[in-house]
Amino acid sequence: MQSKPPLWCTDAFRVGNFLAFRALKRANIWTTILIVFIMTLTFLNLVFVSGILSGLVEGSSNAYRAQYSGDIILSNLESKNFIEDTANIEKTLGSFLEVVAISSRMLAGGSVEANYRSKSDISDKTESVSAGIAGIDPEKENAVTHLADLIIAGTYLEKGDAGGIIVGSNLLENYVRNIPGSDTLSVVDVGDTIRLRVNGTLREFTIRGVLKSKVAAVSQRAYINDTILRQLLGRAGKDANEIVAVLAPNTNPLHIKNELEESGICSCAKIETWEESQGQFSKTLAPPLIS
Repeated sequence: MQSKPPLWCTDAFRVGNFLAFRALKRANIWTTILIVFIMTLTFLNLVFVSGILSGLVEGSSNAYRAQYSGDIILSNLESKNFIEDTANIEKTLGSFLEVVAISSRMLAGGSVEANYRSKSDISDKTESVSAGIAGIDPEKENAVTHLADLIIAGTYLEKGDAGGIIVGSNLLENYVRNIPGSDTLSVVDVGDTIRLRVNGTLREFTIRGVLKSKVAAVSQRAYINDTILRQLLGRAGKDANEIVAVLAPNTNPLHIKNELEESGICSCAKIETWEESQGQFSKTLAPPLIS
């Protein structure tokens, strides 16, 4: 037989019920509703809101890794305009069995212009927005960041296309509507001709496609073939500004970074894992991910 609860337990339960009933009976109904509402908000803030914010940060972090930085990213030193001895660094990276794909990017600051007219035209309505210009090997870049999957209009850039350009959606008004203060080109879309101003040089390109990414650094750039950007910059060598690599699943990026540093190439480039390149904010908020 089950033993009965002690008498003091029963009395305490009855007294608790009596006091709760009296409190509810004498309380103002609106005060009670307000207290319950505040307690509900407190619970949601502690449980749901923190989880949502953590999920957003983790999603952004994953997108940054997949669409921009890869697992390992090398960039030029602050004292240099580009990564010296890029070819040797690519060869060193390729020697690791864990490295699946490599892409080198040549970067330049410039502007994208549209609706331009000759200087003699008094109705000149040239539009211009600042943009990062990325010179890429389309096939290698797609193997690393899958840029072709981010195309939302038109087609992806083909290797050897001297007159084609891919434009990030953040540069075009048609794709960033209702964003106050956005500096964009109006009435410009796939098939239109625009003009790049890089290193004091002007050159016309036809928009082959528009890409959209959660990563601002991707959607804020214009992409052309690296051989064309090299001509605009007057750079004879193939030295890049960024080299990104994707590693095989379950490979620790920090291990590859340490191996690269031991090889001595850190004197030519800044080497970071995908987590390090995102800065302290993302590392603090985002939960650690298994590589």
